Amino acid sequence: MQEKSDSSINNLVSLLASSNDLARTRACKALIVTGSPAVPLLVEALRNPNQLMRWEAAKALAAIGDPKAAPALVEALEDEEFEVRWRAAEGLSKMEVNGLLPLLQALVKDGESVPLREGAHHVLHTVATGRLRNDLLPVLMALESMWPFVEVPVAALRAVESLELFQKTDEGPASIPFKRSPGTSWYESADFEAKRRNRRHARSL
Repeated sequence: MQEKSDSSINNLVSLLASSNDLARTRACKALIVTGSPAVPLLVEALRNPNQLMRWEAAKALAAIGDPKAAPALVEALEDEEFEVRWRAAEGLSKMEVNGLLPLLQALVKDGESVPLREGAHHVLHTVATGRLRNDLLPVLMALESMWPFVEVPVAALRAVESLELFQKTDEGPASIPFKRSPGTSWYESADFEAKRRNRRHARSL
């Protein structure tokens, strides 16, 4: 892969705010091809006031899959725009075990946040398979309980402790066979409408 300079990456990132769909798409694809070197600037873009830039940045980070972006994607689960939250959740889901620790830690600290809990439900519903299933199911149950703001931080803390212990064992996360859980989370039901709203927003600029 041909490395790009910081200025070249920055130019591509700036295009993520373009009202031109084709320009945004090309810039996003180029940043995905760039890979990890683009992650720091994409993380900055994820906090930009421009909705389209945040949405495209989340999409690129999700496709690149660099675990260094996981904390920023967790933060984006509380973005004011559903489209950005959706992309962030998808990115964390694709990271599988590599995105779990910052997500669970966020639930411990801010379990009262409804957007965070909704995004976490989508992520955990996707990755709660294989050998981590027993540790993640209590968090899912807490997220679906009558009093999630009370139960989620406790369940998430226990999962953090289990995950940290598991990562210290000889058989680390890389050996875990993951596959997508059957069915869909409630979060996926709004994806089509979110994409339609985002296209409409771009045309209005």
